Amino acid sequence: MKITILGSGTAVPSLQRNSSGVLIQDNGVNSLVDFGYGNLRQLLNLGVTYHDIDRIFFTHNHPGHVSDLIPFLFGSRYQLDARKKDLEIIAGPGFQDFFDKLMLAFKHWLKPTEYKLNISEVDEGVRDFGKLKVQVGKVKHIAMSRGYRFTND
Repeated sequence: MKITILGSGTAVPSLQRNSSGVLIQDNGVNSLVDFGYGNLRQLLNLGVTYHDIDRIFFTHNHPGHVSDLIPFLFGSRYQLDARKKDLEIIAGPGFQDFFDKLMLAFKHWLKPTEYKLNISEVDEGVRDFGKLKVQVGKVKHIAMSRGYRFTND
């Protein structure tokens, strides 16, 4: 398992730190934990594009954790090189409602054209995502906040 910190800052713009984001690469699968501003550019610097991300785990829906999701979804529709691989999003209870409102705000501009988007809301417990075992737990922040512990057996 390879872990790369894409950002460790807050939603306050900074030249020193991007907002929250982590890339987990394991057995050919690319997972993100959060997708704050600046993370998309960090991924591109690593040679990782919108085609390469398999799964995104969101800890919660504050701007510093979700803001690069918008250009990611928009770019995934790019007609000359549209994303084909399905995308999975995992987040705490309430994320689907947040996401539905985001989709309404941007109308058709973020809707997948050639791939499926699957959103799973998780509460607590252990789940397997391919070869990754993920322990999910509530954290004190906002009601939908979740923390993740990743292991690969």
